[in-house]
Amino acid sequence: MKHSAAGVQDSKNVVVMRQIVKQFPGVLANDHIDFSLREGEIHALIGENGAGKSTLMHILAGIIQPDQGDIHIFGKRTRFRSASEAIGAGIGIVHQHFMLVESLTVLDNLILGMEPVGALGILKRNQAREHIQAACAEYGFSLEPDAIVGTLPVAVQQQVEIVKCLLREARIMIFDEPTSVLTPQESEALFAAIRGLAAKGRTIVIISHKLDEVKALADRITVLRDGRVTGIVDADEADESMLAQMMVGREIHLPSREVRLEATEKEVVVSVEGLFLKRKPKEIGGLDVGPIDFRIRAGEILGIAAISGNGQEELVQAIAGLRKADAGQITLKNKELTPLGPRERRELGLAYIPQDRRGRGTAPSLSVLRNVIAGHYRTPKLNRRGWLHMGEARNLAEEIIGEFGVVVPSIDSSALTLSGGNLQKLVVGREFSTAPVFLIAEDPTQGVDIGAVEFIRQQLLGWAQRGCAILLVSQDLSEVLALSDRVLVLYEGQVTGERRPDLTSEEEIGLLMIGGIGR
Repeated sequence: MKHSAAGVQDSKNVVVMRQIVKQFPGVLANDHIDFSLREGEIHALIGENGAGKSTLMHILAGIIQPDQGDIHIFGKRTRFRSASEAIGAGIGIVHQHFMLVESLTVLDNLILGMEPVGALGILKRNQAREHIQAACAEYGFSLEPDAIVGTLPVAVQQQVEIVKCLLREARIMIFDEPTSVLTPQESEALFAAIRGLAAKGRTIVIISHKLDEVKALADRITVLRDGRVTGIVDADEADESMLAQMMVGREIHLPSREVRLEATEKEVVVSVEGLFLKRKPKEIGGLDVGPIDFRIRAGEILGIAAISGNGQEELVQAIAGLRKADAGQITLKNKELTPLGPRERRELGLAYIPQDRRGRGTAPSLSVLRNVIAGHYRTPKLNRRGWLHMGEARNLAEEIIGEFGVVVPSIDSSALTLSGGNLQKLVVGREFSTAPVFLIAEDPTQGVDIGAVEFIRQQLLGWAQRGCAILLVSQDLSEVLALSDRVLVLYEGQVTGERRPDLTSEEEIGLLMIGGIGR
């Protein structure tokens, strides 16, 4: 049930941002934006990658400074010089990638930076514990203060982030892609918590690419495109098609698998047999994974559904050659991969779109050009007798940027200048350009706008039609069900079930993801 906006329409504005301008080298991120928030409302901020959403919210939260414009918080003209000043004024962010220290306890994470100490500098842990328990009781959260954060499920870690904002007395809370790593059941629990926060007078901003959840949760929606506001609408008066068109300027049709590939139709391209990965010593939140068995045939998309931290990352690392398997065998086109490194696997036709686009997918401090050729510099097209052909390299970079709509000042710009979504499109384009026979796609549409989601899905289905075997690992369960021929579900490192998407539901897969039902 949606948060009731009764009374919100006549409530006072707690935030008014007028004519906000922010320019980065070669990019006008915010172009005279007006934005306001009413007390107690849930307000969604949506738009394409690079539309200026994160920039605008980072200005509100004091993380970056605007070049022009006025900001009024609770009726007072304000210019935050730092994030700590914004926190002190009652503004908090629940980040998409949690800002937690995994090796510390819940209690230590929550009091970090605001430790209660006595006259002799002694930490008042019991007082802190009581304060935390009171906040949890008031807002319906359940946290164990002495639990190590790295051992907690991702949904519970998210609760820690929310309680951290509450303890800092945040009256305006910004949620950045809050359901990107949650099951349907966990998302509903989060929605209930957000509605509860709004009912108690907190003002909520949701940044999301999921138009269905925006419709279900928000009172009002502000849409940005190319750094400008294209519309502010009441959620009850907008449909998903209308919102998508406001975001990208055209109709959007998300493609899905129309005909499921039968298991015996094509030759086996990839075979994983008895794959076992032992938990690394002292690995926080780690677990044994496997043994796991599966095959992927030519043209088949095998989906992996799992909550973050349940073995899918270790599985992908083993197949890509980034982690040594303790037992088992991986073959690609009847060639055993187990003893080979990442480069040799790529030369055999494996491509990999990693979830961590900044840490593993790119080297952000290098130029866009150098990030593009990272997977190509040994290929005959670019390597001439040991020399890199820079002309061909630049042509390749320009082709990928044009085809995938990557917004970047130039191919010589640092990859740090790209928004998260544009960096993702660059990585996806680079991996597709290798013409793979086997593609590992790990959250390929994470953090990209609805137009890019449409295009990337089309590319995945197109390569499958060309005979590429695809392993799709995605936190977006609806995406896994829409694109996959079969879905394997992992829980605590084990396969809890295999389902055909056309013969199951999100609810059943969600239960398998939390070990709720058997095979």
